[in-house]
Amino acid sequence: MEKKGRFKRALLFLGTVFAILYIIPTFIPKGAIDEKNPDGVERLPSWYANIFSSRLGFGLDLAGGLELKYSVDYQTAMRKNVERWNEDLQYDLVGRLVEQDNKGLDPANQKNAKKFTDLERKAYFSAGDTQRFTSRVLSFRAMRITFVGPKAAEDQKLLNTEFIRKNVHEDAVLKAKGNNTFDIALPIKIVRKMRKEMVSQTLETIRRRVESSGLVEPDVRAAGATQIDIQMPGISASKKQEMRQVLGQTAELTFRIVDDTDTTIFSGIKGDVEAYSDCYGVTTDQCAQIKNLKAEAANNRRIGNIQAVKTADAQIETIQGNRKRKPTIKWCGPNVSGCFQNEYYVRADTKSELEGFVLNVLVSQNKIPADHIVGYEEYVERRYDGKKVGKKKWRTHYLFRRVQVSGERVKSSKVGYTSSQDLDIGANWPVVLLTFDRRGAKQFDKVTQKFVKKRMAIMLDDVVESDPVLQERISGGTARITLGSSGSRTQTLTEARTIVTVLNNGAYKAPVNKVEDNEVGPTLGRDTIEAGVTAMVVGMGLVIIFMLIYYRIAGVVANLALLLNVAYILAILVAFNTHLTLPGIAGMLLTVGMAVDANVIINERVREELRVGRSLRAAIQTGYSRAFWTVFDANITTALAAWILFRFTTGTLHNFAVTLLIGVICSMFTAVYVTRRVFEWMLNRGLTQIRF
Repeated sequence: MEKKGRFKRALLFLGTVFAILYIIPTFIPKGAIDEKNPDGVERLPSWYANIFSSRLGFGLDLAGGLELKYSVDYQTAMRKNVERWNEDLQYDLVGRLVEQDNKGLDPANQKNAKKFTDLERKAYFSAGDTQRFTSRVLSFRAMRITFVGPKAAEDQKLLNTEFIRKNVHEDAVLKAKGNNTFDIALPIKIVRKMRKEMVSQTLETIRRRVESSGLVEPDVRAAGATQIDIQMPGISASKKQEMRQVLGQTAELTFRIVDDTDTTIFSGIKGDVEAYSDCYGVTTDQCAQIKNLKAEAANNRRIGNIQAVKTADAQIETIQGNRKRKPTIKWCGPNVSGCFQNEYYVRADTKSELEGFVLNVLVSQNKIPADHIVGYEEYVERRYDGKKVGKKKWRTHYLFRRVQVSGERVKSSKVGYTSSQDLDIGANWPVVLLTFDRRGAKQFDKVTQKFVKKRMAIMLDDVVESDPVLQERISGGTARITLGSSGSRTQTLTEARTIVTVLNNGAYKAPVNKVEDNEVGPTLGRDTIEAGVTAMVVGMGLVIIFMLIYYRIAGVVANLALLLNVAYILAILVAFNTHLTLPGIAGMLLTVGMAVDANVIINERVREELRVGRSLRAAIQTGYSRAFWTVFDANITTALAAWILFRFTTGTLHNFAVTLLIGVICSMFTAVYVTRRVFEWMLNRGLTQIRF
């Protein structure tokens, strides 16, 4: 029995020594930062630091840093899925209609089926004599198909549950609406499941991006149903800006074909661009007034009333002169002054100005077909001899909506450099090199073969990073993103590294929108540390003095358990890389009080046993046994409350719950187990008088 007790005490002693050694680095911070030691000079002996190198991290309220909160826009992501399903369904449904009509087949050998062009397929669902059905997206979870024409009743039989689950989603529901119309929708239960998956995947992507940037103590967790909270304590100003850039980029990599054949969209919108420019930055009433004055000026110009034209122009200039920011949008085309690209496009100084024009004019007026989109590129205008003209601007690209190859097929990416043969960019310029997986390599090979001499847009989100002409088939399973040379080499290298980090750690499964961006300065952290430490030292000091005066030797044992309780809590926090915040310090103070309360209950129970005449050993054994359930009940209720806070809260409350939960476990261990082992050790050493 004595051997078993010695083993337990030895194990307890070794565990306590390990916990103390584990937390010592926390109280000896690193020295100044230099080139050899970017994290600071280690003040501990090297042999010691190699074994015990972990230090307790402090939260934003203590160390300062950056807190970002993003909202996951799952509805936009799901709508994109529905749009893609709509395109796939159109493609496959046309195939079934062709098969039903026995159209395009060689009667002599049906294996030699005629391959329809995209234009021929489009004729089946576009307005015209050959139209057989229409399909459109209703919402982020539903789409609608309507069969038209004399064969509508026969054609709709092709649309069954099996076909829908194969071409749309395995859980999609088909519902007849009458008049040859059908809705295809995802059930709410599936929507909630997909939302949860998107948030979870986005959270993991954010965590990988933060950790790959060299931050070893980030705190990334879900906050509610669709929000993600990222806390990065103690990071520098330059690192803050880098993290904003890394986390703010969705980085959905796609490869699309530039539509050079249909120039009617951008070639015929010169008037729309001028009208948008006239009304940029003014109110609706002022815009209407400008339009009326323009009409009057045009009419007076026709009849030769030059003075009236000048008056109208002056009034327009007065209205437009009060706007805070002047428009920079311009319509460009071949032989247009100031434009040097041999194509039609719209340009502006900022991307937001271009986006406003596209959304408020082209999209709202349905001037962009459903199978096309507009991409944006940052570039520097070049003359025909290759020399740069002016500063960086943004321009539009007219693209086919269909994604030929997606970023999901990219196996790896890295930063590379151009060779001396890259005349357009120059030698030794940073680029991003991509390697596709086996399936992606086959897709890329097929696409480059099909669209030789066409331009392929390599896009990150809605930004065209480069649009090279496919001079020949590319079958090596690799590609290159050229970032251009509009900025400095350092800026381009930083951008390339950011893109590589994002691509290698995955694109977001849904767009993210920043809802909070808070910086906490180090002055606030220093003040709160001093206040929290002072409160903890004063509180523990008063408790220690009270226990010594009231319980004497038993008070010494209780105080030892109290100090070990704090040491165990800190060791566990360090081991699990948990940040200590001001609410966390409050949680530690609360557990100190609970630990003392447990010792008071036990000591009073032992006193009662001594009063009825039991021996010291028997009184200690009986007192601990009878006090156990009282102490356990008090701690289990607190632990339950802490678990609820831990499970359903975020931020400071979450850290309070973590510290409180750890503290409850440690206080139970030190008050019930450690102190009892100490008393048993005293008794075994012949101590017969212990005052309780």
